[in-house]
Amino acid sequence: MINAPAAQDFVVIDYDALMADCLFDDIDEAEVLLTRMTSAYARGLFVGGREIMRDGRLITVDFEGARRELREQARGDLPRLRRERQLAGSLSAAIRRYYSEW
Repeated sequence: MINAPAAQDFVVIDYDALMADCLFDDIDEAEVLLTRMTSAYARGLFVGGREIMRDGRLITVDFEGARRELREQARGDLPRLRRERQLAGSLSAAIRRYYSEW
C-alpha cells in the first residue's frame, strides 16, 4: 500500500527481495535501505505523481531520443572530453606503475 499524496515523488521497492537474506526481525530497515538498496529492487517510480517505471522497466522514457540528446551534448563538449580522456589515461598509467611494484 502506498500512502503518498498524488503529486509526490516515490519509489516502489521489492521489499521482500531486499530483505530476503536478513536473518533477524529486529534489523534497522532504514540502514538496510541505505546500505543495500540498488536499482535491482526498484519496481516502480513516480515523479510528480506521474508513473515513470512499472515492474522494473521505464515506461515513459524515449531511449533513442535520450541517447541522441546525450550524444549531441557529448559532441558539443568534445574538446574538453579529449583533454579529460588524455588526463585520465595518464593517471591510469601512473596508478598501474605504482601498483605494479606491490
